[in-house]
Amino acid sequence: IKNCKPSWDSEVSYLLTWLIGNRFRPLAKLPALRYRAKEFGENLKSLSTESEANTSRSVMKKPCLILSSLLAACALSSTAFAEDLTLYSKVVKHVDAHNEAKDFGVGHRRIRENEIRLSEKGKVVGKCYSISTTLKVNSKAGTGSRVALGVVQLPKGTFWTETTVTDMPHKAVPGLGHKHSGIILGGTRDYEGVTGSYDLELSKDGKYTVTVCHIVRDKK
Repeated sequence: IKNCKPSWDSEVSYLLTWLIGNRFRPLAKLPALRYRAKEFGENLKSLSTESEANTSRSVMKKPCLILSSLLAACALSSTAFAEDLTLYSKVVKHVDAHNEAKDFGVGHRRIRENEIRLSEKGKVVGKCYSISTTLKVNSKAGTGSRVALGVVQLPKGTFWTETTVTDMPHKAVPGLGHKHSGIILGGTRDYEGVTGSYDLELSKDGKYTVTVCHIVRDKK
């Protein structure tokens, strides 16, 4: 038992937590889990090759190895698998649909059209359309909360996104350092039935956004 102690608590806790809470739930970052399962097995395997001078330590290695194999098998047999898709977007049209007060307050909408590339200097392969609505404003701080819906159109199909961003300047457009995350709601054609999440960050020069989509597909 002592021989398994260094990696037992943290690694087993991590994997068992996943099995109990997410065994039947699509994961946006399943490859990372597979890596942890593989790493866990390798760590325990390396323990079994050490000197077995202590018989009790040797006996307890086998259950550790068996458990690591079962955990890895469960991770690899998940009902869904994930893929990452990185998109580079540049705004080509921006429209502010003001509320009645025209103060960028609650009800203000911001509509955008973006060109999509698969690399920073690649050719345009699709379009992204988004509309965000101000839900709440903190006048003293000059910030607000927005909910945004997006449509990403690519050669192989379309998928939809949603996010809620808080504590961002409600009058100015997002500036350097802006980043947020959201969810993927499904799509058409090659993206029909997908789920997942995405992470968006404005480039350092502020000319485009980099969005990493963690797309989860059900096994067919």
